Amino acid sequence: MIKGERLEVRHERTPLDTVCPLPAPFVLFIDPCGACNFTCNFCPCNVSDYKITERHAVMELKTFKKVIDDVASFPEQVKVIYLFGFGEPLLHKDFFEMASYVKEKNACRELRVVTNGSLLSPEVNKKIVDSGIDLVRISVEALDAKGYKDVCDFDLDYDAFLANIKDLHERAK
Repeated sequence: MIKGERLEVRHERTPLDTVCPLPAPFVLFIDPCGACNFTCNFCPCNVSDYKITERHAVMELKTFKKVIDDVASFPEQVKVIYLFGFGEPLLHKDFFEMASYVKEKNACRELRVVTNGSLLSPEVNKKIVDSGIDLVRISVEALDAKGYKDVCDFDLDYDAFLANIKDLHERAK
């Protein structure tokens, strides 16, 4: 999903030796929720028990706001913030408040999220658009419900999944 013109174009590189030290990071990844509703057989979160509690932690809203306040105090704006890490960000109960806070604080030029798409619905899609998220990447793991069961151990209504992606696309126009 892209609203308006894409702000950050892939493959446009800035030679770091010409701009260091940076007044602000180019890209930040902030993981609001390490938990996931999938158990994909390829995901590092599921193939090891090493620090599983820490990996599946959920960031407190207070901590998130402190991070964004600090980011917003950089001398220049961050180019891109991703609200994504190892988990499914839409599982976080405060996810849309977090996204709106990033936009309210003008902490970045472009706010992006990566989701497995299983939690999309017309209601969630409206919140995504209303929160100001600029780009949504949906990680598609299979081309049918059986594939999702095999790869992610998740019973996905594939027709509803596709319909929800189409709904998000229409709302984002």
